[in-house]
Amino acid sequence: MEMRSCEFISSAVELKLGNTIVSVESGELKMWEMEFSCLHLRAPLIVLCEDSNVLMLKTNISEIICEGDVICIGRKSEVEMVILEGANVSVCYAGSVVKIYGAENSVRLQNCSFAKCKNPNKRGKIMEACECADVKIGSNIFKGEEGEQEGELLNKMNGREEELCRWNGSLMDVVKSSVMMKETTIWNSPEGGITMSGGNIIIVKGEFISNNPSIEGYSSLRRNIICSDSGTLNLICLKGGDGLKDNTSLWMLNGGCDLRGIAGEESQHSSFQF
Repeated sequence: MEMRSCEFISSAVELKLGNTIVSVESGELKMWEMEFSCLHLRAPLIVLCEDSNVLMLKTNISEIICEGDVICIGRKSEVEMVILEGANVSVCYAGSVVKIYGAENSVRLQNCSFAKCKNPNKRGKIMEACECADVKIGSNIFKGEEGEQEGELLNKMNGREEELCRWNGSLMDVVKSSVMMKETTIWNSPEGGITMSGGNIIIVKGEFISNNPSIEGYSSLRRNIICSDSGTLNLICLKGGDGLKDNTSLWMLNGGCDLRGIAGEESQHSSFQF
């Protein structure tokens, strides 16, 4: 099945639709230049499950309210191959924008941009991968939203400044999954960049920019990566941002991971902080 240059746009943002717009139980689907805008859904926008082979090119998703996740991959069973390329997603109020779980084969996110996406969860505001065998993320931008000034936070902590170096939020949450990230930027997320629990992540030419909580008096504080529960984080190289620019730290919080690459070799270097 092929879908090309289709638009799903409501003139009123408050229009409520009960059902998912696109659902693939099995078989093959190709989508080009699709636009989904101004929709309020009680179910995910797109559900891909069973033995699906899906290609989505140049898909624009904006001003979406989902009472769940926006795109669910592998919801019931394994997904043979999903490629999401050239997508622009902005102003979404939902669960995770992309939720991948139980996918035994391959999921690709290439040249995609995600911005101004909100959900009630602390972790995985843009992407959540749980028990996935092969997720590849290339040349993507994950952009959070600026948070409010947290100048009163120290008062709530009764002066325990060490607590400022701990956080629990993220734009991307990886749980017992295998993820490869290349030339991907994570920025402007005061609640955190990446959280991982188990599994493994390989980062090539990563970039972490302005993931700071804006706490008065702590302008250098960042919240980039939390790694825990015996996972493996292999940081091959950075292309810019924290940890590479002069007088900056990568700000990783290691709770039991095996650190490899420059993270493992130079964990005591001034440009890294754990």
